[in-house]
Amino acid sequence: MNKINYSLLIILVIFITSYSQVHKINGEKITGNVNWRGTIVIAGDVTIEQKSRLVIEPGTKVLFEPKQDLAKGGSDKTRCEIIVRGTLIARGLPGRKIIFSSNSSAPRMGDWYSIEFLHIRTGTLLEYCVIEYAHNGITIKNSNIIVNNCELRYNYHAGIRTEVKANPEIKNSIISENGYAGLICELGSKPVLTNNLISLNRIGVVAFSLSQPNLGNMAPGENYNPGRNNIFNNEEFDFYNHSNKEIFAENNYWGDENVSSIALQLYDKNDNSKYGTVDYVPVLKQSGQQNLSSMLLLAQDTGETPRSSSPAPDAQQNYQPSIRESSLKIEDTTVQNSEGQNLATTEGVNGEDIDLSKKIDEMAPLMASISSPEPIARELPANSKEVKNQIDYDRIFLELFLDGGKKKYFTKPKIEISQVPRNVWQKGEIRVKVVVDRGGNVESATILRGINDILDQAVLKTVERYEFQTGRINGQPVKFTTNEVFRFE
Repeated sequence: MNKINYSLLIILVIFITSYSQVHKINGEKITGNVNWRGTIVIAGDVTIEQKSRLVIEPGTKVLFEPKQDLAKGGSDKTRCEIIVRGTLIARGLPGRKIIFSSNSSAPRMGDWYSIEFLHIRTGTLLEYCVIEYAHNGITIKNSNIIVNNCELRYNYHAGIRTEVKANPEIKNSIISENGYAGLICELGSKPVLTNNLISLNRIGVVAFSLSQPNLGNMAPGENYNPGRNNIFNNEEFDFYNHSNKEIFAENNYWGDENVSSIALQLYDKNDNSKYGTVDYVPVLKQSGQQNLSSMLLLAQDTGETPRSSSPAPDAQQNYQPSIRESSLKIEDTTVQNSEGQNLATTEGVNGEDIDLSKKIDEMAPLMASISSPEPIARELPANSKEVKNQIDYDRIFLELFLDGGKKKYFTKPKIEISQVPRNVWQKGEIRVKVVVDRGGNVESATILRGINDILDQAVLKTVERYEFQTGRINGQPVKFTTNEVFRFE
């Protein structure tokens, strides 16, 4: 068999078998170069050691067993995390995003802990990833990484947390619906944020302890950043400056073009003299921005996150081989993943017996090089007509993309206090994810963050009776998702 047929055979075997496989990890230290694809279920911490690299391929699902860590290590000994000391390249594609999520059929905020980057200087990239249901989606300590075209949502504490002089680039991403903050900056970190949407968190961005995020600096020089972030509709503040540093946040859209109104959404020196100011002028006008529309296109191809506590159906059922691939007869194939290495053996391929493990080992550098650490160049839609032509109105949209920018109610009943025993009342917060159908009715309501079963169920029964005005995008009725928050004092 010639070399071309060998190569085609290897690619076919890897494609068919690996994407249908569920591989469970109970705790692992990665050394060398490893690729993940298909569905990875993590039940114990995974550590990427120094001088090692993990490449996660487009369409991969990384699902964490909720509230457990068989390795009992890391920053949280009760929940799983990925600890990166070497290199992580998680590069999805539009329509084939990489999902980091909970493996629960009823996921909640904080089911797993975080993806932690520790002292990484170069080479690490997260692109077209969805990171959800963690405590902190991403934790970045003294590291320079790139986060591009990602979504960070439903995380208990923060979507992203930067610490210890971290200097990441965060761009073209949606950071929404996180329990405390979209982004927390601490201990001298200086993240640079461009073209992001930060909305529907309790607080949009928080700066602590000598940290100085750059959200937009129009002055020429090494700190220039065009901004163009959309930071609005966060529950309490869009920006909370708890450091003594001046924060540059110029040329962003704050949900309003009135400077006095924007000031009310910010907490800084004007509220407490020991903190620094937030420089937010000039303000980006909504009529002049394209990036909010591009965020809609980024969000619409996510869909609901598939979960798998058991192996998924064989991918061969949905795989249509090309004419050249069809010419290869594969009678018996097995693929195993042991300690991060891809192995394959087969018999009776076009009448020859071969050992594919050596061939796949030979191709490992090629497979690893498929994911480049250079981020994909992003072209924004040229005009509103082009955006409209790309919108799939059958998707479920975030409420902030609706015409008018927010949900509206027809009826919003209160919790019936008399039906809740006083002895179960506790202080805390209940967050409910609600999907609203095209008629304004509640299609589904699920607890993202709860207090106890009785209070949670009382809140759910109440929310299920809500009636909303029909959500529309460009006048078209659509389904949308929103959070309802209940705080018990």
